[in-house]
Amino acid sequence: MANSTTKWHSFIGREISRFLHQCQSIAIVVNPDDGETVYVHMPYMMWGISWIEKKKEAFSKLAQRHQDRLFRVRAAHVNAPPNVRAFLQRHLYQDDGSEKLCAEGRATPDEIKTIVQEAIHAQIVPVSRNRLYPDSADCRQWLKQYGIGVDCSGFVQQALIRLVKASCAFLGKTPDERDSYGVGWMTTHGFRRDILGTATERDSFGSVVTPRKARPGDVLVSQSHIRIVIDVEPCPDDALILHLAESTSAVDIPLGQATADADIGPRRIQVQYPQPDQPIARQVPLFRRLCDKAFAADEAESAYILGRFRKLGLIYLTM
Repeated sequence: MANSTTKWHSFIGREISRFLHQCQSIAIVVNPDDGETVYVHMPYMMWGISWIEKKKEAFSKLAQRHQDRLFRVRAAHVNAPPNVRAFLQRHLYQDDGSEKLCAEGRATPDEIKTIVQEAIHAQIVPVSRNRLYPDSADCRQWLKQYGIGVDCSGFVQQALIRLVKASCAFLGKTPDERDSYGVGWMTTHGFRRDILGTATERDSFGSVVTPRKARPGDVLVSQSHIRIVIDVEPCPDDALILHLAESTSAVDIPLGQATADADIGPRRIQVQYPQPDQPIARQVPLFRRLCDKAFAADEAESAYILGRFRKLGLIYLTM
């Protein structure tokens, strides 16, 4: 059983890593004549510009950086040339004028690929640095300009959907059986209420009491952010490191680029717990980006709680 459990955890971790890499390296052909391809790291985006008016009270409570981002995106849409506005209307809006999910911080890698590739063909992605064709940074900047990306809960929801589908396929389950393990719609607040046992509409997540009990596929959630566990690494001094995937508005270096950028989007980070047998709230974890040389204590990490998607556990029990 221990061996099969290890294989299962490795399988889950690999699937999350593959999904993260897919989000960080979306292949776009920028020169069809010779097949020149760039790889785009999808950015962070939360909400859609219609929410500024549609959800005024909730919008007023957003952090200033999130409000400013939405105002910038709205201005970009309003001031876009007619051909760009027509393109955005086709790809980001429904027939009734409402925003598609890809315009509300829920874009998938496949949607990003389709939108950017068609924008390249339409020659509406600006080119910088004396190039004939857009590079990955140009494509990423264009996505940020018009608010096309993924927020933290959208990223984790997509990761869980991928895990469920891959796990069911790996175990040879029929399509009907796979559908019975559906992930459903998720938000950060919903994740947290579910883990705390205060949700009334669903019971999808169970609580994971300490970092020591964490395993790949678990989620780490605060009041306003969520991540998913890729791997669990014991340390020689009895500390423990969680390797995590997230989509964030933080500054970091996009995959394949040399310069840091805000609204990094999907990335991998590490959090170290000096007392892994204690609840997270009783310790000060240490945080590290992959570009950082060392871990640094971060009191904000004490506000996170761990949870486990119950249906993923049920799939494992059928092995």
